[in-house]
Amino acid sequence: MELKIINDTENNMLKRRELEFYITGYEATNSKADAKRELCKKLNLSPDNTVIVSLNQEFGMKRSVGIAHSYSSAAELERVEPKFIIERMKKSEGSNGQPKGGEGAKE
Repeated sequence: MELKIINDTENNMLKRRELEFYITGYEATNSKADAKRELCKKLNLSPDNTVIVSLNQEFGMKRSVGIAHSYSSAAELERVEPKFIIERMKKSEGSNGQPKGGEGAKE
């Protein structure tokens, strides 16, 4: 999986970094959990304070365009981000931090 940062902006008012990126996967579709893991690893971000807001597959390609927010603390994330985005991220990661259907999932 290859990750390329398009835009990295510091938003001091909301105490977060706003990231736009391309992610190219070897599979047909990239998951939000995989994108978050790769983004946090590449930029040395805390996974607990980072959320993928959107991840859209480009038509006919194995590349996705995403937007992520990385907060200074988990409390700031809970205060600013809508609850449905936080819940969606928790569902996609599963209870053990692995993406559903991935290595950590039971089949």
